[in-house]
Amino acid sequence: MSAYRDARPLAVLLLIAGALVGGTALAREVIGGAGFLVERPAIVVVWLVGLLLGAAVFGWTTSRSLRQAGSVRSLWLLALTVGVLASPLLLILLEHPSP
Repeated sequence: MSAYRDARPLAVLLLIAGALVGGTALAREVIGGAGFLVERPAIVVVWLVGLLLGAAVFGWTTSRSLRQAGSVRSLWLLALTVGVLASPLLLILLEHPSP
């Protein structure tokens, strides 16, 4: 059970990303015929609510995992989670390097 507990923040992060993509697709289907001026703010609201709830759940899960981290493996899995979170930023920096 310890292996699952150590990977919990990474699993929660992937579930949040999947839920956001699914929620966005559902919102687009529900209000798809309303037009761009209605669709865009609705999608922004879906993303805002999803990201706020996701950040709260991810923060809670990560803080619990940090308190329960008792081995080197759990710390490496938390470092992997940080790497997954930082990878979009690193990709942006690779595409647009500073002058």
